[in-house]
Amino acid sequence: MISAVEIFWAVVLAYSACCGYFCNWLAKEKGREAQPWFIFGLLFNFIALLALVGAPALEYEEEEEE
Repeated sequence: MISAVEIFWAVVLAYSACCGYFCNWLAKEKGREAQPWFIFGLLFNFIALLALVGAPALEYEEEEEE
């Protein structure tokens, strides 16, 4: 039988993976590097997601070819 502790850690792991995925996706949408934000999402969960939501999107200037 599965103990309550095993269920707890499974839920924590799933929650961390979801936060990591959403941080990864949001970082790509905002023009930031996705891998570090995935790791931040895994480690810091909702706090990393809030930090990324509050961060401004990076805008790249298009280079004009002459």
